[in-house]
Amino acid sequence: MSEIAVVKLGSNLLTDEAGLNEEMIFTYAAGLSEAYCQQGKSLVVVTSGAVAAGRARAEHNQDFLRTESMSLQQHAALGATAVFRAWEQGFEEFEEKNLLAASIAVTHRQLGGGRIWQRLQNRQEKRSFAQTLRDNCESGIITIINEADAISVSELMKLKCGGDNDGLAAHLSKAIGAESLTLFTEKGGVFDDQKNLIEEVNRHNIREVKKMAAARSVGFEGRGGLIAKIEAAWDAAQHGVEARIAAANLSMTGSWVTRFVVE
Repeated sequence: MSEIAVVKLGSNLLTDEAGLNEEMIFTYAAGLSEAYCQQGKSLVVVTSGAVAAGRARAEHNQDFLRTESMSLQQHAALGATAVFRAWEQGFEEFEEKNLLAASIAVTHRQLGGGRIWQRLQNRQEKRSFAQTLRDNCESGIITIINEADAISVSELMKLKCGGDNDGLAAHLSKAIGAESLTLFTEKGGVFDDQKNLIEEVNRHNIREVKKMAAARSVGFEGRGGLIAKIEAAWDAAQHGVEARIAAANLSMTGSWVTRFVVE
């Protein structure tokens, strides 16, 4: 099997005040196609954006909806299909090469989460899910993954306090034996208090880096994203995955990169 690369893109990269930014998704799909698929690598994309896309869609139709009473789950249900469709179309139309993408919405059942007895019940689904991802990679199919926000309470609770699909991306990287994990952001990797890029996070500075990131989030509701990314990248690195946080650029090779190295 070819090298498997997992990438994650958050809502800030995929949505704007008008809702889902399909043009940007098409741009990212083209860049990822060139940076990974054209280089013979298998690709798994963990995407966010369903809640933001669904909220915008509801607001555009508020004359027919009672939007003030709508929940995050409803927003997610309204936006999920649009997010998946945009990614699939973006890859399929890349230079007319017809790259096929398959979309999967997952819950903690497929990830093996929950209490001990629940993990035992979900073991078969977890194995089947991981095998499907590997089979897609073997067949040249790009897999688009998003946690099923409409029914997954755990992820929506994280959304309320700034969490995202970073942990999901790290989990998938470990489960399918990915060689690399890239968490794409707007601004890039981790910067110190003097705004200098920290190019490498390792055993010697991981505690300091996490402490610094946590201090910056104090008093800012919903700004815990950097902490989630650092923890996810470090977790993946500890399991042999080449993990990094990077700014999304047009080529999707990543700029302002912080790498996570376990020596």
